[in-house]
Amino acid sequence: MVALRGAGNGSAVKAAPIEKYPQIPVVLPQQCVLDPRNDCSIITLPHPRTFSPTQFMIYDNRLLELTAVSGPNEHLKTTPVPVQASHSARSLLFGGSNQIISDSKILVATPINPLFLILPTLFSNRQKFLAADYLEEFSEVEGCELLSRALFEDRLSLICDVLDDDDGKAYRLSTDKLVLFLNTLTNKIISQGGISSDLYKLCITDPLTGVDINEQDKLPADLVELAKKKLAINMVSTYLTEDVVKLFIETAAYDFSTLDLHIKKLAEERAKATEIQKGLLNASSAPSGKRKRSTSTIGLPERAAKKVTKGVRSLQKADTSKNRSLKDMFARKSA
Repeated sequence: MVALRGAGNGSAVKAAPIEKYPQIPVVLPQQCVLDPRNDCSIITLPHPRTFSPTQFMIYDNRLLELTAVSGPNEHLKTTPVPVQASHSARSLLFGGSNQIISDSKILVATPINPLFLILPTLFSNRQKFLAADYLEEFSEVEGCELLSRALFEDRLSLICDVLDDDDGKAYRLSTDKLVLFLNTLTNKIISQGGISSDLYKLCITDPLTGVDINEQDKLPADLVELAKKKLAINMVSTYLTEDVVKLFIETAAYDFSTLDLHIKKLAEERAKATEIQKGLLNASSAPSGKRKRSTSTIGLPERAAKKVTKGVRSLQKADTSKNRSLKDMFARKSA
């Protein structure tokens, strides 16, 4: 467990003694085991896509993005005894250390490739070679100088052409290498289970399912592969600027028009079926005397006359011209 304190933009702090600051649990990846004997730095840098302040952790030459997970106890709203708002936050109980932490915030650390942080600088200067010493100076990500150069130098050759001379190494962004690098990332997301079941259902199964939900096992395989590729690209694009995403898609020659048209058509069919179902429900729930005539009978000829009994027909033939009216029978007689 690491105790963290806030850091401003472009600033960094190391792990503080747990006695001095409130403790905040950090969920680390399985391959990253935190050793309390080693330094762990927390830095705040602009996000590589949105440029909004984002916290990162540097440990063992790894860069991890920190995401806070917190929130009030929703079930306390329905308790018989009203709970004050100040008492509605969760508390965390750690059985191993027999500790209770009143603040329910948990930080989830997920690995992020450091190249995403330096990519905006390389992209805007892609026509020239940049020496490693100047990458930090030209960096469009404020505070990038706080990162160790070792985080980048071992990875820059993956997306850059390298010029090695007497003055040292210089790097220039290579479009071909960048596309190959991003393609490799998207393929790993697909092949190594990077798409969760919930996300798969939301972004692939549901949009590709027509009106009949029983056809989910018969989705077109080619469209499913396209949908997975598009989703993986969108996931990687959360760390890329719009210009880089546009370059990637155009250079890789991805065409998702067939997928988009198919999804749009299915969405229209589902919407139409929903409207029909709503109409049937409204018709069945209306009062019997006020039910609207079904649209299926519009244009059909009405019945000429209702069925008449034999007794009524005989009365219709009788001469009633001389019969007194009901009004005459109750009229006042003259004196």
